[in-house]
Amino acid sequence: MSTPSLPLLFCAVLFASQEASPIPLQAEESAKVELHKRNLGVMGTDLEIKVIDVDTDKAEKALDAAIAEIQRVEDMMTTWR
Repeated sequence: MSTPSLPLLFCAVLFASQEASPIPLQAEESAKVELHKRNLGVMGTDLEIKVIDVDTDKAEKALDAAIAEIQRVEDMMTTWR
């Protein structure tokens, strides 16, 4: 499997940073879902990542993975540090 090109990665990061419309949930499901979010400074800006899931461990792992990937791309591209 090849690594996506940088423009594709940036599109994914930019898309992920936009407010998305909430997905309608059944009444009993909406009582279980939780919003998990992290804020960090990357690439000269502030970034907030949000994950909505019923499973806290799964949501935290998704946040960790997203942050790791964003930091990987930043490490590849940043020359001013």
